[in-house]
Amino acid sequence: MNHQRQNLVIEYREKARKLARSILRKWHSRLDLEEVDSVVDLSLCEAVKRFNPEKGASFITFMYYHLKGNLIRTVATAANANSMPLPELDQGDSSSALNEGQPHNRTVNANEIAEALCSQEFMLPDEMLFKKQMAGLSRRACEGLDALERAVIERVFLDGEQLMDVARSLGYSRCHISRVKKKALETLFHLLKSAAGVSGNYIPQDDADNVIQFRRNLPRRAVKRRKPCASQSAALRRPKSLAVNS
Repeated sequence: MNHQRQNLVIEYREKARKLARSILRKWHSRLDLEEVDSVVDLSLCEAVKRFNPEKGASFITFMYYHLKGNLIRTVATAANANSMPLPELDQGDSSSALNEGQPHNRTVNANEIAEALCSQEFMLPDEMLFKKQMAGLSRRACEGLDALERAVIERVFLDGEQLMDVARSLGYSRCHISRVKKKALETLFHLLKSAAGVSGNYIPQDDADNVIQFRRNLPRRAVKRRKPCASQSAALRRPKSLAVNS
């Protein structure tokens, strides 16, 4: 096992060094080359200890998150050691800053550097893989919904529409659309809850398929669809006037 880990470190060391330099260029940050190589070696050692090929990710992907996290901490430490003054405020902002009692020569702290360099909260590789797993499972769960349920979920949670507006445009009562949304969320909840109970491993394909198939086989109560309101129907049927006043 130790021999395999050593081989991984040797095999990916050069690739990891190139990746580290690429990340630093993207961040417009400079570090001593020896320090960069040291961070790379540390990241490789951390990655080989925790890498599990059965989780479905390649080693380079797994190592990337260790490398990125260590680089963020290294750059933040360097920023603390060498205070970096903020750029001078624009003329329009200077008065407000002075009114709030904020000095012009405030320095950037480590947290601000790390926040600026990383667009999202840093997660361990295991957490990142689990997040990707849950995202994929959510997409698969949505495929198990019928057309109406999927439309309601997408319009309410992705497009941000109000439930009343969704119900009116689809020709159903608000209560019915609310029940449709509740059932759809229950389906998604049970799938995600099942996945979370597997202790980080991928949910078995058969389990997810069984839940989806069970949901599809549930009987649906027939609901009479409402007609669009008269004003909306008239507006849709009324041709646009092309008359021009003489």
